[in-house]
Amino acid sequence: MQFATIASFLLSASLVLAAPAPEKTLNKRFELDHVPTGDITCPDHSTGGDSTFSGAYAANNIDLVLVNNNKKKGGYPKPFNPKNPKSSQFEWKNGCDPNKIFELPLWKNSFGVEMPWVVNDNNNKPGAFREYYQWDSATSKAIWCGAYAHADSQSNGDFVTCHY
Repeated sequence: MQFATIASFLLSASLVLAAPAPEKTLNKRFELDHVPTGDITCPDHSTGGDSTFSGAYAANNIDLVLVNNNKKKGGYPKPFNPKNPKSSQFEWKNGCDPNKIFELPLWKNSFGVEMPWVVNDNNNKPGAFREYYQWDSATSKAIWCGAYAHADSQSNGDFVTCHY
């Protein structure tokens, strides 16, 4: 009798374990296109050298924002403003449409060190480094559009290209 009870328990437990877990939209992974697989190197005006971000971090940074329904610390991501007079300094990768691009700070370098908030003369920005992506809701795909760094600590909106 005990054997039958144990066998019945094991059978029911195996059925529970074998049942597929319900899909959680919060853990949905989004397809990311053209995200660099190697390092992204940005000029760092605060050190006179470079800051480096891994391609995996850049992809995960975007993915976490999308998983969290585009809500991130400091009001990011925010839409890129193609009508800003300084928007001509950007050259978008992968055919990105400037009217559909979002800006997102790169918060941690490839050593896992958090980037400090940058206090410029005229504003307070979350770090000097940005990545840009375009979200295509029809395909649930994010396309990486490039990365830029603040050119210096004095200007507002002057950027230089990061390389990968």
